[in-house]
Amino acid sequence: MTCNMYDMQHVSAESTKKYQEQYMDKTYYSTTEALSDNIYYSYLEDENKEDYKKLVQFKNCLEHAKHFQYITEATQPLELYGHTFDKQFLYGYETGNSEENEDIDNLKKSYRVKAIQTSDDFYTEYSIKLADGRLLQADDYKYQSGKPIPVILGNSYQQYFHIGDKLSGMYLTEDEEFVIVGFLQPKQFYYASGERTMVSLSRYILMPAFEADEIMPDAKINLLQQMYGVAVSSDGYDACVSEYDQAKKDCGLETWDMVIKDPDLSNSNIFKIYGAMSEEVSQQFKIIYNLFLILAIISITFVLCAILKDNEEEFGIELFCGAKDRDIWMQIMILIGLIEGPGLFM
Repeated sequence: MTCNMYDMQHVSAESTKKYQEQYMDKTYYSTTEALSDNIYYSYLEDENKEDYKKLVQFKNCLEHAKHFQYITEATQPLELYGHTFDKQFLYGYETGNSEENEDIDNLKKSYRVKAIQTSDDFYTEYSIKLADGRLLQADDYKYQSGKPIPVILGNSYQQYFHIGDKLSGMYLTEDEEFVIVGFLQPKQFYYASGERTMVSLSRYILMPAFEADEIMPDAKINLLQQMYGVAVSSDGYDACVSEYDQAKKDCGLETWDMVIKDPDLSNSNIFKIYGAMSEEVSQQFKIIYNLFLILAIISITFVLCAILKDNEEEFGIELFCGAKDRDIWMQIMILIGLIEGPGLFM
C-alpha cells in the first residue's frame, strides 16, 4: 500500500508539473469581432476588394506577431445529411437546445453538428493526440473546389464512423463533401475562448481554417470568422493588445470592432484556477503520503518491540550458543519483512 500511495503522489506531482509547464507560464486571450452593420455589409459587397485585402494583411500580422501566438478557433456548425447523428453531437446539446438543430429541408433531414475551424498550431498548443488516422497537413488548409474537406472527429464518433468515410453537408452557404482522416483520443481538450474554460473535443468535428483565397466560396465570411481565436502569450495583456491594435492601424482597420479580451476583466484566468487546484491536490497527496509513512514507521516499531519481547529468551540462548548480534538482527528483519512486506506493496 505504501508503494501505491507513493505512485499516486508521484503521478499527482508529475501531472501538476506538466500542467504548469504547458499552461501556467502563459495566458490565453480571446479575440473576437463585433463589426457594426455598416462596416459588415460594406465589407461583404462584391465590389469591395480593398477591405478584404486589408483583412488578409491583418491576419498575416496576427500569425507573425512578436508578443503572442495566434490560434484560430472559429466555432462553425456544419449542416450534415445522409447520416443519422446522435443528439450529443448536435449544436446546442449542452444547453438542451439540440432538438432545434434537426431540420427537414426538401425531404432531406439535416443535422447541425458541432464543429470548429482551427489553424495548424491548434494541435501542438493543446497537445492533441489521435487514436487513429492522421492530423491535418499543410495542403489541407488550401481550399480546392470539388475536393472533399478533410476532418478529424472526436473520440465519441468512433463507434459510428471509420477512417475514409465521407459526410455530405453544407459549409457556410455551399454544399460540400467531407472525408474523415482521423479520430481523437479520449480526454482531449481545448480552451474555448467564448466560454473561457477548457472544453472536451470528444463530440466535435475539427476542420481546417482555410488560407485566404478570394476564389473560394464565401471567402470573405470565412476570413472574418478567423478573427475568432486566442492569442497565447507570456508577455502580458498590455503588450498583446498594443501589438494587436497597432496591426489594425497599420492595415487600415482601426475603426473595425475587433479586440483582444482581457480574461481578468470579467473572469479569473481559468488556467490559474486549474493550476492552483492541481497544486493543492498535489500538496494534499504529499501530506497523506507522509502521514501514511509515519504510521508505517510507528507500526514497524511496535512490531519490532513485540518481536524482541516475545523472543527475548530464544535470542538469549542463541547468543549464548555463539550467535552474533547481526544474526539476531537479520532474523528480526526477516520477520518484519514477512509481516509488513505484503502491506507495503499492496
